[in-house]
Amino acid sequence: MGNLRQQHLQHKLRQRRHRDDGDVSGNVEDNLVRLHNNSTTFNETSIRFRAQSPANENAHADFGFKATGSEVGYFFFKAPYSSTERMVVNTAGNVGIGTTSPGYKLEVVANTGNWASRIYNTFGNGGSGLLVRTDASDTSLGFGVYGTGYNFVVRNDGNVGIGTTSPERKLDVEGGIRVGSGNSIKFDRTNNDYNWLAYNDAANNFRIDNYDDAGSLYRQVLFMTDPGNVGIGTTSPGAKLDVNGDTIFRGTTHTLMRAATNNYNI
Repeated sequence: MGNLRQQHLQHKLRQRRHRDDGDVSGNVEDNLVRLHNNSTTFNETSIRFRAQSPANENAHADFGFKATGSEVGYFFFKAPYSSTERMVVNTAGNVGIGTTSPGYKLEVVANTGNWASRIYNTFGNGGSGLLVRTDASDTSLGFGVYGTGYNFVVRNDGNVGIGTTSPERKLDVEGGIRVGSGNSIKFDRTNNDYNWLAYNDAANNFRIDNYDDAGSLYRQVLFMTDPGNVGIGTTSPGAKLDVNGDTIFRGTTHTLMRAATNNYNI
C-alpha cells in the first residue's frame, strides 16, 4: 500500500505545475522535481526547510542556487535562512565554509579567537587523526602552516622546515631552538651508539656524552661548568680549559697567555 501511495505522489509531482513565485514540474526525463524561480527580482532559487514555529528564524534553513552576478552557478546553504551563506560550492567544485569565494577544493575561514577547525578521532585504540597526501615530487611541500609567512612545512621527502620552506635535512630550523624540561638532544648513530647534548639544571652544567647501544656511558666528551670552565676527559675542570689526556697542538705557533704582557710560544 505504501509503495502505491509513493508512486501516486511521484506521478502527481510530474504532472503538477505551479505558477506563483516559481513552478514545480517533473516533465523532464532525468528529474523527479524541478524548481524554477520566474521572479525578476530574486537572484537565487532555493528550497527552505522550516519548523512548525515560523516566528523563530533559527528553525529555518535554505539550500539554494545562485542565478545572477559573479556567483552564478554557486550552490549555497544558509542556517538560519536570513544569514549569510554558511557553505558554498562554486562552479570549479571548490567548497567554502565561512567564505563565499573559495579558491581551493576546501577552504575554511573563521573570524574567531579560538580554533578555526578541529579534526577529532574518538576511536581509542590506534585511531589516526589527519592524513595529507600528495603525489607531487619529493621537493614539493606536502603540508604547511601559514601565518605572516610559512612558519612550518613538511616536504614530500619527509624533511621538516621551521622558518624555512626549503628544508635540506630531516629537521631544518631557521632561527633559535629552545629545549624544554628534558634539557637534552639525542643523536643516534648507525651502529646503535648515540651521543647526547645535555644541560644539567641542578648544577648548571653543559656536557656532551657518548653512550653505547646498551645505554651505558661510554665516554664523556666535553663538560662545561657554570663558571665557564671546560673539561675534556674530566667532569671537574679546574681551569678555563682542563684536558685529562694526551693533547696534540697542530700548526706553526701556539701561544700561552699568562698576562697582558707575558706570552709564551710553544
